Amino acid sequence: SARAYLAAGEFDGALKQLAVCSGQPCSAATVTLRKEVEDRLVYREREAAGARFMAAKNNSDPSQRMREIKAVAASLEALATRYPRSRYAEGVRSSLTTVRKALTEESKQGG
Repeated sequence: SARAYLAAGEFDGALKQLAVCSGQPCSAATVTLRKEVEDRLVYREREAAGARFMAAKNNSDPSQRMREIKAVAASLEALATRYPRSRYAEGVRSSLTTVRKALTEESKQGG
């Protein structure tokens, strides 16, 4: 059933199904599938964070722009912490560096 969730793009559902095997003999058989689900989830969330970041950068209200960029940073930080071994982990860290630079620039501008 985790594969069905994965095929449907429901990564949280797939991870919940795979969690059933945590600490059980079936756990070893699910390692590869769990890694694939986590990688796809990280990829999707990083892409979504990128879209939110671009929208935030185009926001004309400085305080709202700052809030939104901070929210993107928090999202990327959580992703990096939760999935440090994802094959997209380096990309997440790179995106986080970009977002943090934008926060520094916004702070200098009084945003």
